[in-house]
Amino acid sequence: MTDIRAILFDADGVVQTTTPDFMAQLRGLVDDAERADAFLSAAFEAEGRALVGEGDFRADLLAVMERFGVVRPIDDVMRVWKSVAPVPGMLDPLALLRADGHACYVASNQQVYRATYMSETLGYASRFDGEFYSYALGARKPDARFFSGILAQLSVAPSELLFFDDHAPNVSAARALTIDAVRFDAREHDLPAIALRAELARRGV
Repeated sequence: MTDIRAILFDADGVVQTTTPDFMAQLRGLVDDAERADAFLSAAFEAEGRALVGEGDFRADLLAVMERFGVVRPIDDVMRVWKSVAPVPGMLDPLALLRADGHACYVASNQQVYRATYMSETLGYASRFDGEFYSYALGARKPDARFFSGILAQLSVAPSELLFFDDHAPNVSAARALTIDAVRFDAREHDLPAIALRAELARRGV
């Protein structure tokens, strides 16, 4: 078995989660259900472009808000978009891994504003050895270019990477490049940190 030189962790669904009322807060910006659905569709479409570094999400979201008559200040809505926090206890195994000499990285589809919040406010810049975000890579999972961009920056072979993600298509895309990829969804476990340690142990980490 090839030694693992680096471990990649998806953010949402693996090491962090949105607040329970995230979608309700976004839907509450518009006064009726039918328009709320259309607003959310347009807002997420705008974020989709920003996830690969195209456009400016704040400006694009403001344009969507104006189109749907949302009068809340843009900064308030951006705060809703950043309503995310680490899953309790999930960063503890990472600290142990790093203390053992295993390099740990975030590998996540994010636009620049949310990624900056995660890096600076949630402290991922110091809790991980590095951060790989789709907006900076110019590609989002499950696009193979997302992974090839990471491989190029780390200068490691695919077989030397271990990757955790909660979405099966992302796991399949990584495996197609011979990365050891594991589907892991923290929401499916009562004690996700312990479940993560078990998955690591199965791979000799």
